[in-house]
Amino acid sequence: MSARNNQARLRAWIEAYKKRPDQALALKIAKALYRLDYLSEAFRWAKHLKEKFPSFNQGLKLYQKIKRRTVSVSLRQARERARVSPTPENIVRFCELLRVAGKFRRAFRLARKADRTYPDDWQVQLVIGKLEFDRFSRTENDETGWDAVEHLDRSRCLNPDNYSTLILLAIALARLRSYDDALAVVDSGLELAPRDLRALRLKRRILKALDESSRRAAQEPEEAQRADAVGEHPLLATVLAVHGAVGAFLFNKQGRVTDRKIRQNRCFDFSAPDEVFEAMAAACRLNTHRIGLGDLLSCSLTGEGWNAVYHTAEAGPVLTFFEGDFSGEDVEAEINGALRQHQTALSREPVGAATP
Repeated sequence: MSARNNQARLRAWIEAYKKRPDQALALKIAKALYRLDYLSEAFRWAKHLKEKFPSFNQGLKLYQKIKRRTVSVSLRQARERARVSPTPENIVRFCELLRVAGKFRRAFRLARKADRTYPDDWQVQLVIGKLEFDRFSRTENDETGWDAVEHLDRSRCLNPDNYSTLILLAIALARLRSYDDALAVVDSGLELAPRDLRALRLKRRILKALDESSRRAAQEPEEAQRADAVGEHPLLATVLAVHGAVGAFLFNKQGRVTDRKIRQNRCFDFSAPDEVFEAMAAACRLNTHRIGLGDLLSCSLTGEGWNAVYHTAEAGPVLTFFEGDFSGEDVEAEINGALRQHQTALSREPVGAATP
């Protein structure tokens, strides 16, 4: 078929979709653009398909496929630009793409080298802060968190009017429970963008955390000890150790929430009643034809900058929420590994002596 006929057919499909949005038609458009090597347009349609129809697995797979190729192409181009012209902007762009691609060690090496060459460049300090923040999210190590704060704050001092730096710095400080400092930084961000919903939501969460912190400090020590003594299922701790995980919910066979473990994050509000998460788990159970490794059934829901993965395990179904832009398959593989690790640990626990 000629290029002209292909273009005409694409235009007809796009017009038909505008009149009546349909996931199958959107998938057809994205695939056609991808086959014609219109990579940026194909990625735009695949991203729209993922956001418009988040439970459509074929759309999610196509989005991930196109995204991998897009990142690969962008990486090659950025690497060449950084080689030919090693300016701070080109090096930072290459670091950012390495970070998005999950190549953290290489990104760190390049960023540290740039820091030695351009120690007073705000973009270099920002990308190092982002890398340290990613590591903080993976490890939950406060020392790493303060490393992120150090570089983000240096970037802020070098360029006080960069909104993205202020918001990420406020998030890092809030996660380190430095709520007063976080509030001051997010207020600086709101001076630049007074109506920005992200900053407004972040400020509400910080104020709520400040209020809860004040109330906890006012409680009697015995009450605090009783609150800390509440047990949690060991499976949740295992799942929350997976990179990017910020919340996990355990269900019984009837689909009711029996336990939960959450972390501070910038994507989710886990204060919703259990019924909300039970409904999500129920929706996932209807779609467990996606098979994970071994006998573990799984299903994933994906949005912009987040994933929710449902798995069945011996202890019961688990719904885990992830913050960040990860491949659904990669997230599920990590979850499977964590669940297998948990099951292996259980199988190695000593069994009581047999009755003679």
